[in-house]
Amino acid sequence: MKDNDFRIVDTHCHAGNNWFEPIESLIFQMENNGVDGGVLIQHGGNFDNEYLFEVTEQYPDKFKVVCLVDPSEENPIKYLEKLTKKGAAGIRMSPNSKFDSIDVKDLWSICGELGLAVSVIGDLEDFSAIHFAEIIDKNPKTKIVLEHLAGFSNYKAQKGELMSFHELIIQYKKVLEYGSRDNVYMKIPGLGEIEPRPGILSPSFTLIDSRGIVEMTLEIFGSEKLMWGSDFPPVSNREGYRNALNWIKESKTFSKNEKDDIFNNVPKKVFGI
Repeated sequence: MKDNDFRIVDTHCHAGNNWFEPIESLIFQMENNGVDGGVLIQHGGNFDNEYLFEVTEQYPDKFKVVCLVDPSEENPIKYLEKLTKKGAAGIRMSPNSKFDSIDVKDLWSICGELGLAVSVIGDLEDFSAIHFAEIIDKNPKTKIVLEHLAGFSNYKAQKGELMSFHELIIQYKKVLEYGSRDNVYMKIPGLGEIEPRPGILSPSFTLIDSRGIVEMTLEIFGSEKLMWGSDFPPVSNREGYRNALNWIKESKTFSKNEKDDIFNNVPKKVFGI
């Protein structure tokens, strides 16, 4: 149900037959919550992007695709050109991605030439590394999108090592320096990714940005370089799709114009949707 006067695009959602949920499950959530379009992000370990392209053929005005490229691909450049012709909006890489047949530095550059955005997955350690800053600076024509608030969380992704809030902020502030780069964007997720679940739940959704992480990001990046991504369907195991969306829609942190940037203008600029 549509209860706002601006267009809403979900820039980080997944669909598939071999993992997660089929596209119909995502469409149900979108239609139920007044979301107009989505950027389908290929899930890890799945280098066959055909299912996602089938979705865009069926719903050409509703979805765009961000693909994965197999590290063992014999001719990554030719494959990127093929993806571009099929209508891909971008590819997904990490700061540490490597390919067998090409220097990955060339791939970042070629994405810019082809108009493909790069949606980047990683943790704070990855994003704050010197070599990633060099990738950004050497590829000013490539739109680079940091997923999941640059992996901000209470642990080092995939390592299980608890980090103090002080340690997190030190690394996150390094990432926020990218806000001065014209080609770097950030995805804002649901609060369930950065806030703990309450031990006792209230009748209504009560999570807030208690440590001001999103507000800090908005101040430095500006709404013109931020976008919202639900992370469906994993979000269903956290606060749920509706709550992940409504906290921004109802938040007083963002003005109406800033919400229009986050939900509509920035997705259109970066992913063409």
